[in-house]
Amino acid sequence: MRKALLFVPLAFLGCSLINPTPKKIQSTHVCKVEKYEAPYWVCCQSTFVVVGKIYTPNPTMLKEEEAFSNAMMELIRKLENKTKTMLNKLDINDKKEIEKILNQVKDYTIVHSMEGKKWYLKELKMLYVQAVMERGEFKKFLKSLIKTDEKKFEIAFNESF
Repeated sequence: MRKALLFVPLAFLGCSLINPTPKKIQSTHVCKVEKYEAPYWVCCQSTFVVVGKIYTPNPTMLKEEEAFSNAMMELIRKLENKTKTMLNKLDINDKKEIEKILNQVKDYTIVHSMEGKKWYLKELKMLYVQAVMERGEFKKFLKSLIKTDEKKFEIAFNESF
Protein backbone atom coordinates (compact mmCIF):
# COMPACT_ATOMS: atom_id res chain seq x y z
CA MET A 1 0.00 0.00 0.00
CA ARG A 2 2.78 2.43 0.90
CA LYS A 3 4.60 1.65 -2.35
CA ALA A 4 1.42 2.50 -4.29
CA LEU A 5 1.19 5.87 -2.53
CA LEU A 6 4.78 6.63 -3.44
CA PHE A 7 4.10 6.06 -7.14
CA VAL A 8 1.07 8.38 -7.33
CA PRO A 9 3.13 11.61 -7.20
CA LEU A 10 5.51 10.14 -9.78
CA ALA A 11 2.58 9.49 -12.10
CA PHE A 12 1.55 13.15 -11.87
CA LEU A 13 5.13 14.26 -12.38
CA GLY A 14 5.40 12.01 -15.42
CA CYS A 15 2.21 13.46 -16.90
CA SER A 16 3.45 17.00 -16.41
CA LEU A 17 6.69 16.14 -18.19
CA ILE A 18 4.81 14.57 -21.10
CA ASN A 19 2.21 17.35 -21.39
CA PRO A 20 3.96 20.59 -20.57
CA THR A 21 1.82 23.60 -19.74
CA PRO A 22 1.02 25.45 -22.96
CA LYS A 23 2.62 28.85 -23.37
CA LYS A 24 0.39 31.87 -23.48
CA ILE A 25 0.19 33.31 -26.94
CA GLN A 26 0.22 37.07 -27.08
CA SER A 27 -2.71 38.41 -29.07
CA THR A 28 -1.64 40.53 -32.00
CA HIS A 29 -5.18 41.76 -32.56
CA VAL A 30 -5.11 45.44 -31.70
CA CYS A 31 -6.76 48.46 -33.20
CA LYS A 32 -6.16 52.19 -33.04
CA VAL A 33 -8.25 54.70 -31.15
CA GLU A 34 -6.98 57.94 -32.55
CA LYS A 35 -3.22 57.26 -32.34
CA TYR A 36 -3.33 54.87 -29.38
CA GLU A 37 -3.32 51.08 -29.47
CA ALA A 38 -6.47 49.53 -28.08
CA PRO A 39 -7.71 45.98 -27.59
CA TYR A 40 -9.28 44.62 -30.74
CA TRP A 41 -12.76 44.34 -29.21
CA VAL A 42 -12.92 48.14 -28.77
CA CYS A 43 -13.02 48.60 -32.55
CA CYS A 44 -14.78 45.39 -33.54
CA GLN A 45 -18.54 45.40 -33.12
CA SER A 46 -21.30 43.19 -34.48
CA THR A 47 -25.03 42.75 -34.18
CA PHE A 48 -24.69 41.10 -30.78
CA VAL A 49 -21.60 42.91 -29.44
CA VAL A 50 -21.55 46.68 -29.00
CA VAL A 51 -19.10 49.01 -27.24
CA GLY A 52 -20.24 52.03 -25.28
CA LYS A 53 -17.86 54.77 -24.30
CA ILE A 54 -17.86 57.75 -22.01
CA TYR A 55 -15.45 60.56 -21.22
CA THR A 56 -14.34 60.45 -17.60
CA PRO A 57 -11.19 61.68 -15.90
CA ASN A 58 -11.89 59.24 -13.07
CA PRO A 59 -13.35 55.85 -14.00
CA THR A 60 -15.77 54.66 -11.33
CA MET A 61 -18.46 51.99 -11.11
CA LEU A 62 -21.06 54.65 -11.85
CA LYS A 63 -19.19 55.67 -15.01
CA GLU A 64 -18.91 52.00 -16.03
CA GLU A 65 -22.68 51.70 -15.67
CA GLU A 66 -23.15 54.81 -17.79
CA ALA A 67 -20.88 53.48 -20.54
CA PHE A 68 -22.67 50.12 -20.39
CA SER A 69 -26.00 51.92 -20.64
CA ASN A 70 -24.77 53.69 -23.78
CA ALA A 71 -23.72 50.36 -25.25
CA MET A 72 -27.03 48.75 -24.32
CA MET A 73 -29.01 51.51 -26.03
CA GLU A 74 -27.00 50.96 -29.20
CA LEU A 75 -27.53 47.20 -28.89
CA ILE A 76 -31.29 47.76 -28.57
CA ARG A 77 -31.27 49.97 -31.65
CA LYS A 78 -29.38 47.37 -33.69
CA LEU A 79 -31.54 44.46 -32.56
CA GLU A 80 -34.76 46.39 -33.21
CA ASN A 81 -33.61 47.27 -36.74
CA LYS A 82 -32.57 43.70 -37.49
CA THR A 83 -35.87 42.41 -36.07
CA LYS A 84 -37.82 44.82 -38.31
CA THR A 85 -35.90 43.46 -41.29
CA MET A 86 -36.70 39.91 -40.23
CA LEU A 87 -40.39 40.66 -39.74
CA ASN A 88 -40.47 42.21 -43.20
CA LYS A 89 -38.92 39.04 -44.66
CA LEU A 90 -41.60 36.99 -42.89
CA ASP A 91 -44.33 39.23 -44.37
CA ILE A 92 -45.51 40.39 -40.95
CA ASN A 93 -47.03 43.80 -41.67
CA ASP A 94 -49.49 44.38 -38.82
CA LYS A 95 -48.21 47.59 -37.16
CA LYS A 96 -49.56 46.66 -33.72
CA GLU A 97 -47.92 43.24 -33.83
CA ILE A 98 -44.63 44.74 -35.03
CA GLU A 99 -44.72 47.36 -32.27
CA LYS A 100 -45.51 44.70 -29.66
CA ILE A 101 -42.59 42.50 -30.82
CA LEU A 102 -40.17 45.45 -30.90
CA ASN A 103 -41.16 46.47 -27.36
CA GLN A 104 -40.54 42.92 -26.19
CA VAL A 105 -37.15 42.94 -27.96
CA LYS A 106 -36.27 46.14 -26.10
CA ASP A 107 -37.35 44.71 -22.74
CA TYR A 108 -35.53 41.43 -23.38
CA THR A 109 -32.33 43.26 -24.33
CA ILE A 110 -32.42 45.41 -21.20
CA VAL A 111 -32.80 42.37 -18.98
CA HIS A 112 -30.54 39.89 -20.79
CA SER A 113 -27.65 41.93 -22.18
CA MET A 114 -24.43 41.28 -20.32
CA GLU A 115 -21.59 43.60 -19.50
CA GLY A 116 -18.48 42.38 -21.25
CA LYS A 117 -14.96 43.68 -21.23
CA LYS A 118 -13.89 47.09 -19.96
CA TRP A 119 -10.94 49.25 -20.93
CA TYR A 120 -9.82 52.73 -19.93
CA LEU A 121 -7.66 54.88 -22.19
CA LYS A 122 -5.88 57.26 -19.81
CA GLU A 123 -4.52 59.54 -22.51
CA LEU A 124 -8.02 60.41 -23.81
CA LYS A 125 -9.81 59.78 -20.50
CA MET A 126 -12.24 57.45 -22.28
CA LEU A 127 -13.86 54.41 -20.71
CA TYR A 128 -15.02 51.63 -23.05
CA VAL A 129 -17.48 48.95 -21.96
CA GLN A 130 -18.94 46.08 -23.99
CA ALA A 131 -22.60 45.06 -24.06
CA VAL A 132 -23.10 41.49 -25.27
CA MET A 133 -26.22 39.55 -26.20
CA GLU A 134 -26.11 35.78 -26.58
CA ARG A 135 -27.14 35.10 -30.20
CA GLY A 136 -28.63 31.68 -29.56
CA GLU A 137 -30.71 32.85 -26.61
CA PHE A 138 -31.98 35.85 -28.58
CA LYS A 139 -32.93 33.55 -31.43
CA LYS A 140 -34.93 31.32 -29.04
CA PHE A 141 -36.63 34.39 -27.63
CA LEU A 142 -37.66 35.65 -31.07
CA LYS A 143 -38.81 32.20 -32.06
CA SER A 144 -41.15 32.17 -29.05
CA LEU A 145 -42.67 35.49 -30.15
CA ILE A 146 -43.07 34.82 -33.86
CA LYS A 147 -45.39 32.03 -34.85
CA THR A 148 -44.32 30.93 -38.31
CA ASP A 149 -42.92 27.95 -40.16
CA GLU A 150 -39.62 26.88 -38.54
CA LYS A 151 -37.71 26.72 -41.82
CA LYS A 152 -39.00 30.16 -42.85
CA PHE A 153 -37.98 31.52 -39.45
CA GLU A 154 -34.47 30.04 -39.73
CA ILE A 155 -33.92 31.55 -43.17
CA ALA A 156 -35.24 34.96 -42.18
CA PHE A 157 -33.22 35.01 -38.93
CA ASN A 158 -29.97 34.00 -40.63
CA GLU A 159 -30.43 36.55 -43.42
CA SER A 160 -31.33 39.34 -40.99
CA PHE A 161 -28.85 38.71 -38.21
